Amino acid sequence: MWLTEDQARERFESGQECFHVLDPVALNGQPPSYILKISSPPNGRLTSERFNSVGSVLVIAELRPEGGRYFVSRVLSWTYPDSENL
Repeated sequence: MWLTEDQARERFESGQECFHVLDPVALNGQPPSYILKISSPPNGRLTSERFNSVGSVLVIAELRPEGGRYFVSRVLSWTYPDSENL
């Protein structure tokens, strides 16, 4: 289900546990280039997942809130030998 900005803000501020923001190309059956996972307060963590053109994970970055700002808490990165072995 696609949300408007107002709907997403309402969900975030109401404390619903978590929701995902998905690259719209996924609606066409293509692998998304990214997914954002947003946890509502008090946890409030953000996770960004980046994918290559065939859908393999490239980078996952996790951010934690602290003092009204976000800080990177973990970054995981994958490399692949070539386009044949993704």
